[in-house]
Amino acid sequence: GTVELPGFYVGLMASVYMAGQTIAALIFPQLSDSVLGRKKSIVLGHFALIFPMLMFGFARTYWEAFFWRFLNGALQCNRPITNAVIAEITDETNQAKAYGLGAMSWGTATMLGPSLGGLLAFPARIYPAAFSPSGWWGRALPAALAELWVDYPFLLPCVVAVLWAIVGLVATLLCVPDDRPAVS
Repeated sequence: GTVELPGFYVGLMASVYMAGQTIAALIFPQLSDSVLGRKKSIVLGHFALIFPMLMFGFARTYWEAFFWRFLNGALQCNRPITNAVIAEITDETNQAKAYGLGAMSWGTATMLGPSLGGLLAFPARIYPAAFSPSGWWGRALPAALAELWVDYPFLLPCVVAVLWAIVGLVATLLCVPDDRPAVS
């Protein structure tokens, strides 16, 4: 991108994730119902977040980041599958509340995620005592890793997103009931 069009390039980057989601919304729910089952599909979605999200943090160019962000969206289609699980594990007495909580959590994540990402970007510059090569990170690790947050200023928000995906993965494994087998 160029400096003259930052709004365009930021908007494009934000949109490409949803473009990937739109494509995935046609594929993953079908796979969930016909091949994998719902719980396995949600677990796969959590795993599928990890690699593209980390690669997004390691991207050196805008178009590399663009590719990884698209792939991240294309591999993340847990929301419609989660809605199907909610329909299966609730009844008329608690279904509205369950869907409301799902929408609230999605909205909260959509609001807080980018804000947290902005706070964690450029950690070596913003939080030098912790993340600069002379901070505790740089002193605690080999020299090759001391410059990690300088070389990849957007990696820390991605690492936090990956850790959050792991929390979701564990919660899914522990809390989501095993579902019916996939139908052919």
